[in-house]
Amino acid sequence: MSQDLKLRHVEVTDAMRDTIIDLLDKIPELRSVGVVLDWSVGQADFPFGMMIGRHGSVRMPGELHGLMLQTAKLSRHQSDVMAEILASADKLAGDISANIAKLREEVRELENKKELILKDQA
Repeated sequence: MSQDLKLRHVEVTDAMRDTIIDLLDKIPELRSVGVVLDWSVGQADFPFGMMIGRHGSVRMPGELHGLMLQTAKLSRHQSDVMAEILASADKLAGDISANIAKLREEVRELENKKELILKDQA
């Protein structure tokens, strides 16, 4: 991993940490924050996320439990979105298949007409 990529990792995590701490200071109802980081390169070399609560890294059972519940809700939502994407792709594949079948039939009809015309000319 290049030094530039390492610096980008630190830039992101530092900015996220600062933002989370600022939000925790401003909003008393916010107990903790979990952030998942998705990198376009080097997924294995970068952190997958962070969990920050009012006392630093999340270690309190209530904070951790709350984040786990919210993460489960997010995971269900992500699964629902993926199901919608797959359903749309499946519909599109069906539409394309139907169009291909229709075009094949049109080609067969044109080939039959061509054969009839050639027979009439012979």
